[in-house]
Amino acid sequence: MAEKSYNQILKDLEQKKYSPVYFLTGDEPYFIDLVSDYIEKNLLDESEKSFNQSIFYGKDSDIANVINSCNRFPMMAEKQLVILREAQELGDLEKQIDVTKAGKKVSINLLEEYVKNPTPSTVFVICFKYKKLDGRKSLAKTMIAHSEYLNSQKIKENQVPEWIKNFFAEQNQAIEEKAAVLMANHLGTDLSKIINETNKLVVSKSSKSAITENDVYEFVGISREYNIFEFVDSILKKNTLKAFEITKYFGEHPKENPFPQTIAMLFSNFSNLITYHNLPDKSGKAGIAALRVAPFVFEKIAFSSRIYSYEKCAEIIHLLRIYDLKFKGVDAYNADPADLLLELVYQILL
Repeated sequence: MAEKSYNQILKDLEQKKYSPVYFLTGDEPYFIDLVSDYIEKNLLDESEKSFNQSIFYGKDSDIANVINSCNRFPMMAEKQLVILREAQELGDLEKQIDVTKAGKKVSINLLEEYVKNPTPSTVFVICFKYKKLDGRKSLAKTMIAHSEYLNSQKIKENQVPEWIKNFFAEQNQAIEEKAAVLMANHLGTDLSKIINETNKLVVSKSSKSAITENDVYEFVGISREYNIFEFVDSILKKNTLKAFEITKYFGEHPKENPFPQTIAMLFSNFSNLITYHNLPDKSGKAGIAALRVAPFVFEKIAFSSRIYSYEKCAEIIHLLRIYDLKFKGVDAYNADPADLLLELVYQILL
């Protein structure tokens, strides 16, 4: 076996191809939950689950009990299911123990030994979230070699709009490019949040026409005038009046408009501007490919490059780093985020 994508694993599962061991790891919990939930819902009938399904949690378990459960045989069913959730919290997961084999004392890891020779009638799912095993160690190598291994990584910011479009397509629902970008800018890379809002939009849409910006504003609950999309747009166009109006609104509604998110969006856009200034070929097709943005976003970047020089963009990036540190308490103990944002916007627009 080898490392697989969540799509490859789900495709096999949909064809009823179950493996003895699944090791689901990484810093994006959504894909881990997607695979483990599918197995939990589909491997066993409801009548089979009471005798043939065991769920353990890392904090409350030890590896010996988990492995003992894996070694049992199913009752009145072809398979049994063992799920170890929060495996990263299991204290003895990587522990070596001394045993006697062929009259000699050897050191083994119980999980590793089981994975090398699993019980064929058991499906064992290990959910190891938010981090990875040390790839230099034997246990990690064994997992990759002998299990269905998923490395669930967070998607990058510039990949979110395309991911949103693809997810809508899976629901047989189209979404306009600008609407997908608006959702991405508002929701960030939190896939669970994106899925919740996507489902809300699909249910709320009365027709099969494409989801529009207006739909996103209405059903996702984004203010039409005072949102991160409009804020960044006003900064890039140097629309001073609008920029300060939205800055004031953000200061009055910090929960809905967190300072770190605002800094991150500004950083992303001015980083794109710096990249644009350095492009040897600034034509639309080449520039869009280099920046990996939608055509309408590229047009905005090209327009803003006439307002902000390379030197000014570099200065703004430096300012963003300074104010990010101030928000975290460096050289600005107990600073009010609203005041910090107002100062920052003033200095950007100077």
